[in-house]
Amino acid sequence: MADRVKRSVSMPPDLDAAIVAATAREGLTYSAWLARTAAREVTIERGLAAMAEYESEHGAFTDEETAAARRWVDAALAPLEDEIPAPSGAAGAAGAAQDGPPRRRRSTPAA
Repeated sequence: MADRVKRSVSMPPDLDAAIVAATAREGLTYSAWLARTAAREVTIERGLAAMAEYESEHGAFTDEETAAARRWVDAALAPLEDEIPAPSGAAGAAGAAQDGPPRRRRSTPAA
């Protein structure tokens, strides 16, 4: 069995209900869903840090490079379009209005 660290977490009831629904849809345990989702978040954070490091060494990405990256992401995600539910609510409408994938604003986690 894989090594695991047991944690106790608290969250708002509406978020808990959304996680329970997602685990049911995806056939995962609550812990597996949280671990997978956290791993994705850590991967994003590491990717953003690597991009920032690259830009600090080589200069900011050009508009052309950014556009090419967005086209690549769009093409890579196209096969998944039928599997990803459409955003809903005000946040979803705001994200859908952007050109290309939504931009994620990140802050440094508190120590």
